[in-house]
Order: sequence, then C-alpha cells, then structure tokens
Amino acid sequence: MPHLEKAKLCPMKRDKDEPTRDDAEFSVQFNPSSMHLVLQSVSDASKTPARQAEQHLGSGNLTLSLDLHFDTADEGQTGAPNDVRGRTKQVAQFMLPSQGSSDPPPRVRFAWGHFVVIGVMATYNEDIDLFSPEGAPLRAKVSISVRGRHGRVRRVALGRRARRTERGRVARGGARRLEQRPHRGGDRR
Repeated sequence: MPHLEKAKLCPMKRDKDEPTRDDAEFSVQFNPSSMHLVLQSVSDASKTPARQAEQHLGSGNLTLSLDLHFDTADEGQTGAPNDVRGRTKQVAQFMLPSQGSSDPPPRVRFAWGHFVVIGVMATYNEDIDLFSPEGAPLRAKVSISVRGRHGRVRRVALGRRARRTERGRVARGGARRLEQRPHRGGDRR
C-alpha cells in the first residue's frame, strides 16, 4: 500500500531557502482537497501620453490559496477537550513577527510531494464550526494564501544567474539595469 504523503509547512530564513530551525517543519492534520494557483505578469503601464507603450517586466508573481482542516473532536476527554486552536496557531505563526521582535514574519515553505512554494503568507482566515458542550473549539478550517515567485523568475531575482535579456541585463541581486544599445535604423523611443 502506498504511503500517504502529508503536506508540510516550514518557516524559512529571510535571505536563504533554508529552514529557520531543523525541527521547525510540521505536517498538516488533513491534506488540502484542492489548491488554487494564480500566476501574474508584471507590467509597467505608463499613464502619461508621452510614453504609451506598455513594458513587460516579467512574470513570476505566484499566489497559492488553499484550505486546511483541523479537528480535535476525537482527542482528549469529555471533561477536558483539546482546543483546536493549539493546532491552528502553528499556521498563524506565519502572519506574526517573532515575540519581542520588530522583524517581519518568517517566510513559509509549503511542500506536498513534488509541489513546493516558498513565499510569504498573505492571508489567514480561520473558521471554527464545532464546539464542545463547555464551549471549547474542536474543528476549524484555515484558509491561507502564500505569495511567492515562479521558479524560473525566482532564480534570477536571487541572483544565482545573471543573464542577458533583450532590453537589459538582470544584475546579481535581482536589480534590473537597462543598457543603452544602438538600434539599427535610428533611435527607437
């Protein structure tokens, strides 16, 4: 029988694609039933009449949206139920800075089998829909979206490879420098 792979979330360092700690990764309780991917292109649509052409700056803004379900109704005892928020706070940590820190929240890696997205958690929405007789929350649905970069563009932005493009050069560190190049047939503006 094949092994059921669980989706995992892991806090990542801000400047490297490495976990913040070796034990920081955790598995979700239930794998998502579906995921929604949006890949956006970036363009510079100038609003001035002197510059009417729209310049394509690249594609690579990726947004992953999904729902994660957590249920502790079968855990604990009747008089002492397990609060489901103990599990959902592991996901909520990606929206909050470290305690006592002014640093931004950690980046997150969502990995499920061969599918991996590294980025920042853009939204977190928690719906609690089952309570114990004492009022303890037992079941929750957490809707998240993670904004990252498409793999090919992400490599360029991290500066692993500086490569020439038709209109300029992408320098190490992700900055775009436009180079003045003579054009056959006159100036093209």
